[in-house]
This record gives sequence, structure tokens and C-alpha cells, in this order.
Amino acid sequence: MGTHFSHRPVIPATTLRKVAGGLISCILLGIGTAQAQSQEPALFEEAEKLFNERNYYEAAQYYEKYLAGEKESNRVSSSPFAVKKKGKQNMEGTVARQGAVYRLAESYRLHNDFKQAEKWYKEAASYSLGSYPASQYWYGVSLRANQKYDEAIKVITEFKESRGVKDEWAAAADQELANLRYIRVQQENKTQQFTVTRKPNAANTSAYALATSASREVFFTAMFTDSSKMYNGYPAYSARLFSAPDSGNIRESAKLVNIPEEPGYNNGLPSITQDGQQLFFTRWKKEGGVIEAAIYSARKNADGSWAAPVKMAAPVNVEGSNSTQPFITADGQYLLFSSDRQGGFGKYDIWFAKLNANREPAAVQNMGIFINTPNDEASPWYHPNSKSLVFSSRGHVGMGGFDIYSSKGDLEAIHWEHPVNPGSPVNSTKDDQYYVGTDEDNLWNSGWLSSDRETDCCLDLFAVVGDNVQYISGKVVDEKTGAPLPGVSLYVKDPKKDGNIILVRETDSTGAYQFE
Repeated sequence: MGTHFSHRPVIPATTLRKVAGGLISCILLGIGTAQAQSQEPALFEEAEKLFNERNYYEAAQYYEKYLAGEKESNRVSSSPFAVKKKGKQNMEGTVARQGAVYRLAESYRLHNDFKQAEKWYKEAASYSLGSYPASQYWYGVSLRANQKYDEAIKVITEFKESRGVKDEWAAAADQELANLRYIRVQQENKTQQFTVTRKPNAANTSAYALATSASREVFFTAMFTDSSKMYNGYPAYSARLFSAPDSGNIRESAKLVNIPEEPGYNNGLPSITQDGQQLFFTRWKKEGGVIEAAIYSARKNADGSWAAPVKMAAPVNVEGSNSTQPFITADGQYLLFSSDRQGGFGKYDIWFAKLNANREPAAVQNMGIFINTPNDEASPWYHPNSKSLVFSSRGHVGMGGFDIYSSKGDLEAIHWEHPVNPGSPVNSTKDDQYYVGTDEDNLWNSGWLSSDRETDCCLDLFAVVGDNVQYISGKVVDEKTGAPLPGVSLYVKDPKKDGNIILVRETDSTGAYQFE
């Protein structure tokens, strides 16, 4: 699960998984004599176990340890006789190293550490393409994520040409090349329409998926360290819900939301009703390498505490599928969410449920083909004044990974225009998700998003401010004489915030003033 929802692989593995996965299984789990030479023969098995459980960060550490040990073993000199006797074992050791390198690259990619993934995919891509055919593609993707665009174009183009057939991997290469062309357009655009600033805390821990409320309180997901529980000698961690006043440094003032927990589960990805009385969120766990996720809601008690969360009934949660990332519209009539249930257009799709007066779902519908693609769509949010759906997608042309898009439309009619990518710097070459606006009138004027653009693995919160600076200037004069009045104080108030004063200026010696 990591710090944000790990969707399925970007493209189906099919035949490539059969080739690479089958070979690795034979190498890493049945290595025989070559493995017996290692001082720590359990490293292979532990790495594979962790990988198959989708504990990719931990798996990477064990693959690294194995490869470091294997490198040391290769430094030991042997007699000519020994070389002849161990020729087959040396070959097996070489193949074993190749398998571990490829699996290590996969581990880092699936942990979203593209810097390390690039290093190991580069080595894996130098091996026989028949053994690890996906290596070159993922090497190109890693180069793009690390902003090495010229190299990425070269590698992806070579990969596409090497395929020789029009299959899912050729289509994936076409998508990546389209993304790279779009990035080039963004680079040529010298006018920045937004300022995007990371908002970390002192501990530099991950936080993401922020939700706003009418009561000027924000809710978000952050990693919670539980020192009472240990995993491989380290404190256990899980995702939890936090809240903070919608002012100042929300990371430092955040407090854990006191919602009754369910052992073994994570809580996060919140949305709260306008009256602040009901909280929707995702509760998930990973068991045997498989993620199980469902949407829950909790109501606020009279004393301000939260009642025990209740799992939402069908059709929001459907047996055998995952539902996640809920968003309740401001009018309380619709619940938007992402789900991998059957009946969609691909992997995770955006769906919505019409709610009754008690905020219970009657039926769910897919957002349709303009929004959803054969790939993943996630983190929906709706801006009522502009009638815009905002979501993240891996399937539309963008800058790579998850990009944020908006589409004007109507929930009632289920009619949407083609999605628009706001471009850089709202989006980056890494994952960008969970946009929420904080301006009632302007979709992009101000808001929050979550991105891993400045980290090696994990999402964090970023504040978004639109570059829509306007200037108001004038001169204050005496009504009777027309003489300029210097030193006059002028105030600008925000009618949406109870008339709070947001700017103060004084006229100069000529009576002139200017507000920015």
C-alpha cells in the first residue's frame, strides 16, 4: 500500500510475466548449487517472499544484500582446475544475478523510487531482451520520471521498434512517447500559471489526500508510527486520519482523528460533509500481498467525538472488488469514488452514487468513456460553481504517472467534456493526485494536491496558488478641494470570510495607492 493507493500495474503483464516471472522463480527459488555457495542462502527466499507480498521496499533491501554478497563472492580467486569444475555454477550465478537485478529494479519502481529503479533497469536492459523484455520499457519510464527526456525518447523508441508487433506493450510505448511530446510542449511554455509549494512537517513524514470543510478544518492522511508494534526490528507504521485548523502550518498543528480503529487496517483518503457531521474515508489492509479496500463513514456524536465507522453497503462496496477515495459533493447528493469493480472501462474507474436524504446509496454509475480509460483513474473531486470534475489518471496523455485533469459536465446527465490537463507545475513527471480547490469561484485559484515529485517514494502535500495577480490603483483626494490626501489608510476585506481584512495600504505623498 505504501503511502498512497497502489493500483494494479500500469499495463497488463500477460506473456511478459510468463517469460520474466517464470524465469525468476526458477532462478531465485530453485538455484541449487549456486545458492549453496552464498553465506546467507535465505536472502533470495526472503526477498521473493517480500516481493510477492508486495512489500517492495523491504524486498529491495534483501535483493541489495544478496547482490552485495554475490559481488564479494566473485572477488575470490580460484585455481584453473576449480574454474573448469565450476563453469556451470558460474553460469548459474550469472543468471541468478540477472534475475535478482531485474527483481530489484521492479521493487524500486513499485515503491516509486525511480532514481534507484533507473540504475537497476539500465543493467537489466543490457541483458537478453528475451529474458527480461520489460526492462527496456521500464528503463525508459524511469528516465522520464527522472526528467531525462532525450534519453527516455531514445530508449522507448528503441523498445517499440524491437517489439515488431502491435501489442499492449507497443501501445504503452506509444502512450509514453505521447507523454514525452506533451512534456516538450510544457517546457516551451515559459509562462507559469501556478505556484506549487511543498508543505512538509519537521519530521518529513508523508501526508496526502487533503479534504477541506466548511468549518475551516482540514482532514488528511499521514503515516502514524506505532512504537508498541515492531516489524523486522523497526516500529510498525500505518496510515491514519489527521485534522488541523485551516490556517498556519497544518502539518505541525495536526492531531490524530479519534476514530475507533479496526486492528490491522489503515484509515485515510477522507471527505467530510459541509455540516461537518459525517466523515467518509477508506479503510484498507494488505494480506498475503493482496489489498482489500472499502469505503466507510462515521458520524459525529453530540459531544463532538466520532461514532464507530460503518462500512457502506452495496452498491458502493461490492464483494470481490475495491472501492476507495470517496468524495461527498457539497450538496450531499452524490458520492464520487474510485473502484476496480467489473463493468468499468479498465482498471480503477471513477464511479458515483446518488444518495438519499440519509446519505445512503441507491445505485452507482460509471463516469463514462470521456473520463475513464483502460488504465487507472483515481481521486475524484467536484467543483460546483464551475461544474468541473477533477480527477487523476494514468490513461490520458500527460506528463507521465498520475496527472491531474479537469472536465466540465453534469453529474445528473452524466455528460462530460474531454478532460483538460492544467500542465506544469500542477502536474509533474511523477504521480500527482488528490487535487482540491479552496476558492469557491475559481477552480485553480488556490488549492492542494498530493505528489511524490520531491521525494524518492512517497506522496506529500503541496499548496497550489494560481498566478492571477491583478492590480487596483487610484488616488484619494479631498471631496471639496480635490487636493491629494497622503497617509490615508485603505483596507480590503474578504466578504466570504466574515469581512476579514486581508490587505492594508496607505496613500503616498501624492495621495496615490496600489493593491496587488
